[in-house]
Amino acid sequence: PEGKVDISSNGTISVRGGVSGKLAVMDFPAGTHITPEGTTLYRAPQGAAKPAASAVLHQGNLEGSNLKVVEATMRLMMVQRQAETMQRALSLFYSEFNKTATEDLPRV
Repeated sequence: PEGKVDISSNGTISVRGGVSGKLAVMDFPAGTHITPEGTTLYRAPQGAAKPAASAVLHQGNLEGSNLKVVEATMRLMMVQRQAETMQRALSLFYSEFNKTATEDLPRV
């Protein structure tokens, strides 16, 4: 139905004061194989999902990232520099190898 949507902390969805549905927040045991079906739907084995006991919903909040941006950027820069160093080392190795192959091997 049209109107203002409210979601309570227990997952009850209300539109214009009337209950329209309820979100199911579930827990899964560690190691449960959840298979993706499409881009936003996941399916768990039958009976694997249990209602989440301690979950609380907060309407209007955005989920925070579990990544520290500065730290991740520094790691990315370090990996990129290591890759460039390896590329230079391989390039130097191959040019020396090619030099040896073209100059020294014909003399043998």
